[in-house]
Formats: sequence, structure tokens, C-alpha cells
Amino acid sequence: MNTNLLALDLGTSSINCMITDQHGSPLGLAEASMSYFTPRDFSNLACEFNLPNIMSTIDRLISSVLRNSKVDPSSILAIGITSQRQGLVFLDQNGAEIISSPNIDVRAIFQGTSMDETFGEEIYETTGHRPSLLLAPARLEWLKQSQPAKYAKVSKLVTLGGWLAFRLTGNISCEPSLAAGSGLLNIRNGNTCADLLEKLNVDTKILPPLINAGDIVGTLTTAASHKWSFKNKIPVTLAGADTQCGLLGMGLTSVAETGVISGWSCSLQTITKHPCKDIDKNIWVGFYPIENRWVAESNLGDFGNAYKWLKEVLLGKRVPWEKIESLIEMVPPGSDGVFSFI
Repeated sequence: MNTNLLALDLGTSSINCMITDQHGSPLGLAEASMSYFTPRDFSNLACEFNLPNIMSTIDRLISSVLRNSKVDPSSILAIGITSQRQGLVFLDQNGAEIISSPNIDVRAIFQGTSMDETFGEEIYETTGHRPSLLLAPARLEWLKQSQPAKYAKVSKLVTLGGWLAFRLTGNISCEPSLAAGSGLLNIRNGNTCADLLEKLNVDTKILPPLINAGDIVGTLTTAASHKWSFKNKIPVTLAGADTQCGLLGMGLTSVAETGVISGWSCSLQTITKHPCKDIDKNIWVGFYPIENRWVAESNLGDFGNAYKWLKEVLLGKRVPWEKIESLIEMVPPGSDGVFSFI
């Protein structure tokens, strides 16, 4: 029987591939660095995904995890995909990539700032997110202003996870927690925020159809199935945004349960039964991949590099990570009066 699952996670710093049994127990894991590049003729604010490299990396990781775990490819029941929330890919009418924009791409800073000055209150109240420089409308406006020829070719706007699902199945779709993280949904009801997007000059026709978290996007293409020796017709799903999926992996499903996901960023999220907005607009509001559940989020940003910097300053570059982790385990709970470090 097909009893195992394969998960693909396109994060900010790394790409992860894991095989688990039907209960979620890991059977094999492989990871590699996420691939970016800075386009020519742009400042270092600009950053794009190296999409061909990402696909070849996924190919290599799947082959590696199958080989090292000794899992029979024919035992794979389904493939689930999660990804960074603000990662976007713009496609033309033939499905070819025009341009991509990861969550560390800040070239839309001026367009986002202008949107916040004019519509900031409505943007936060509707989408639960700010600043706008990280969101899809600002990136579309940047493309329109700086590269109008490419902008004119945009036929579909997909999240990074949606792009991978498209490449694996040929079907285009989007999942609510990913779409909300890019400022495309009304956080109250999960519908496309058409009125706001119209004010922000976004044509809603370029948005892919919404499906629920875990719904089947499509089945793995014949070419991909043969490449990895999978059986044909393996379903592919969009599991949701990476940090929310991390909370699910901890087994958090009830209101008021809280979890911290640390990697490139450090996200603290609390599950809520309705959207909980912040009067100062510092808290993000997102969808949880469980019906009638939301999350309230505080995020430390580039936490992983700060942690790496601290480790190297205190212990040096050659000291293994296990050393600093063992020292941390010796520290009792509480900060002992330390407020922060810079």
C-alpha cells in the first residue's frame, strides 16, 4: 500500500525535502540552500529566485532522500508543498516565468511607502499586513513603473508554493494562508479583497483560483513521476504557509496555543478564533490551515543571521552549532535582567 508522504518546503534560507510515514514520523530528510540572484541594472535592494536552480535542487533532494532513506518510491501516497509567504512569481499567458520576487526583495520600497501613506489604514484593516513593500500590490506597481513591457505580459501572479505546484502538476491555484501573507485576501472572510486591490491598481483576473489548505492541486505529471520512479497519479497539495505549517507540525490546533518557528526569521504565532488586530498595526494577522482559525503574529525578522553572528562572535566560525546549543541548554529560564542585545 502507498503509506508514506513527501513534503517540500521552499523557505527563505533553505529548501527542505522530507519523507514521513502516514503518522508524520520522519523517515528521511535532505536540504539545500535557497538560490537567489541580483538582476543586472538594479540596486542591491533587488533580489530574485533562481527558479531553474530551485527546480534542479528539488530534483536532487528528492532523489537523495529516497536513496538515503531506502524508501520505495512506489510507497509515496501524496506530495505536500509549503513555502515562504511573500515569495511571488509572475507568469505570462503560456505559463513562462517573467520575473520573481522573494520575501527579501525590497525594491518596491517606494511604491509600498506610497501605498501606505494613502491607503495604509485600509490595507491593514483589510489584509492584516503591513508594510506594503512586502506585499504583492507594491511589487506589481514597481514592475509597472520600472519594466512596463514585462508588466504588460503578466497573466498570472502565483505564490512560490503555487509556482512549484504548477510546475509539478500543470495546474495553477493558491491557498489562503499564502495569499493572505502577500496581501491579496480580506482577512475577515478569506475572499479576494477586490475593492482594495482595485484602488491599488491590481487586476484581480491575474490571481489564481483559491483552494483550501490540503486540497489537491492536481496529480504529478507523467514526466516527474518517471523521473523519481513514483507511481502515476500521485496527488499534490498546497499545505499552507511555512510558519503556519510549522505550528501544525507541533500539533497546535486549539485557540490560544502559541508556537515559535525559528529559521531565517523568528515567528511567534498564537492561534485565535477570529482576526485579532493590533491598534499600533505591528502584529500580523494570518489564516491558519484549519477552518475558522486565524493567527496573530509577531516576527523578529532576520533572526537566523543574528544568531549566526552571535555564535561566531562568542565561539568562532569553526565551533560546531552543537556547542552553542549545549551552552544554551545550561541557561535557566528567564533573561536574568537582560532586555536585549544589539
